[in-house]
Amino acid sequence: QGSGDDQFTSPMGIFRDPRGYLYIADTSNNRIKIYAPVIASLTHQATSVLGTTATLHGSVYDISGVDAFQHGFIYSTASDFSSDVSTTTLGAFVGVGDYSADISGLTPGTTYYFRAYANNGTGVEYGQRLSFLTNNAQSVTTGGATLVTNSTVTLNGSIDDTMGADATEHGF
Repeated sequence: QGSGDDQFTSPMGIFRDPRGYLYIADTSNNRIKIYAPVIASLTHQATSVLGTTATLHGSVYDISGVDAFQHGFIYSTASDFSSDVSTTTLGAFVGVGDYSADISGLTPGTTYYFRAYANNGTGVEYGQRLSFLTNNAQSVTTGGATLVTNSTVTLNGSIDDTMGADATEHGF
């Protein structure tokens, strides 16, 4: 209670318009304080990180009555996002929930920093900064042996990531 910027002496009315703006009338201070709708965003751990690709995850968890007209991710090799910044632009997002984006063209063996973001027209809200390290080597998976007999066996495996180049040799 008081006469400071975010204080009220005698609040007498509260109104929310269709855009989500909140109006509070204070008769003693002879003013109306207007609060813009907020939007809240979270960043989640990256998955499927290989040499040149990764999947980023985020969520919108509070829209204060106004949907996001834009959401996505920013990512960079600079921890403060001061250089080499890339952005995914995923478009409008209605309500709250999770979203993800596959990114490619990454450099193997490099740390990337990323943040989820959402914009509802009153400002951009960024989730916390997280990071991931891309693989620095080709990725293969060895499967289990099948068709085992007394004299033969079938060995199984797959090439998961060639880091942008075709494999020239493979085998067991």
